[in-house]
Amino acid sequence: MKKYIIGLGIMLGIGIYFYGCKKGEVPETPNVHTVKVIQNGAGLRFEWDPVDNADGYRVYADGNQVYEGTNTYYELTTPAMEVEIVAYNDEGESDPWVEDYTPKSTANVTVYDALDPDPEHPSYVEFVNGVATPRNVNFKEQAWMLFYKDSVRTNVHNNPDIDAAFSEISGNWEDAKLAPGVGNYITAQPAMEGAAYYIWFDFEPINTMGEEDYFAKMYISAKSGYQYTVSFYFQTTKGLRWLKTK
Repeated sequence: MKKYIIGLGIMLGIGIYFYGCKKGEVPETPNVHTVKVIQNGAGLRFEWDPVDNADGYRVYADGNQVYEGTNTYYELTTPAMEVEIVAYNDEGESDPWVEDYTPKSTANVTVYDALDPDPEHPSYVEFVNGVATPRNVNFKEQAWMLFYKDSVRTNVHNNPDIDAAFSEISGNWEDAKLAPGVGNYITAQPAMEGAAYYIWFDFEPINTMGEEDYFAKMYISAKSGYQYTVSFYFQTTKGLRWLKTK
């Protein structure tokens, strides 16, 4: 009889042990505390705090895994529209930390050459929170760039210390993912139908790429007389040259 009592006690003990043990859980979402522009705008460095109960971390760029390991940092130098960072263990992955780097789009903006006789027609372009806003001559000091004499150029009337410089995009402009570095830009380019350019909005210090600058790309889809139809794609992360749109 004793052996049955002992056996029952052991079984109860095992049952209590397994019932009382906390089930395995996936880790918490990584706390990404630093995102820094590196390589003069060509990439980003991500740093995060260690996560309890994590075996490691994974980084995804546009849904593709680009890193797996135990480091609490990663440097991504391939342009992406979305970056996710997760912690993982045997139970699975955490919810992701997610950041969107898709350039802000302003499609089919109508602007006019400054030679157009109607002063109400906008020849200047200002960017407000990454959105292209056409401006007429009354707002020229707010604008960042100008269409004048069949060209697109920096706005010399702008009050802040800023230059707009342009670099031609060869091939399909939609495939253009990374604005070039210093030495590839000029402050005026021909404005013609089908033309596409990278734009460097160069803030003080001028002629030096840094975290104070912005980058964009533009495409002139149509030109009729003085009128242009232009689409802009503006990277809202300061200093970052990523311009991937598909």
